[in-house]
Amino acid sequence: MAADPSPHRAARSPRFGQASAAADQSGSQRSLLGVFAYGSRALALVWTTNKALSIMLALLTLVAGVLPAGIAYIGAQIVDAVIHAADLHRTGHSIDTGLY
Repeated sequence: MAADPSPHRAARSPRFGQASAAADQSGSQRSLLGVFAYGSRALALVWTTNKALSIMLALLTLVAGVLPAGIAYIGAQIVDAVIHAADLHRTGHSIDTGLY
């Protein structure tokens, strides 16, 4: 009984997968560059429409980029304070809160 070559067999070969991955990567790079091309046109349109809106958009984008880092920093400070308080409690030292 002879094996009938299946079209699905070609999809499993390494050569086919490599060519497909290279084509996908090339296409995604082009689409990424296309986003930047249209992004500059959109920003130019917003700038000509309302300069204050453009500045506000830039400032809010900056805040949105910095906010997660600030949240992570404050969260790390809280965790460090809790660990420090637990260590002081474990060793029997008092915690000076500054409140009398």
